[in-house]
Amino acid sequence: MRHRPAIAAVLAVVILVLLLSAACSVPEYTLDQFNQLKYGMSRTEVTGVLGSEGRELWTTRSGTDTWAVYLYENPDGSNVYLSFTNGKLG
Repeated sequence: MRHRPAIAAVLAVVILVLLLSAACSVPEYTLDQFNQLKYGMSRTEVTGVLGSEGRELWTTRSGTDTWAVYLYENPDGSNVYLSFTNGKLG
């Protein structure tokens, strides 16, 4: 009977770790997905194809123009950088 609180605590930690790992899972991008991308696609369209917004590395503005670079990285370290000019894949 004295071990029930310890077992419950361990069980709670295991459940928490499983929930956090599921919530923080890294998407896996495939060559097939990248082959679907076309120049001029919007960020929304790219996100729809890849299933993720990627990670913004930098954005710069000059006048009315905006340039941004996003990183899409797989768990194995393979990655691709996509650049957008005024919100369009370039």
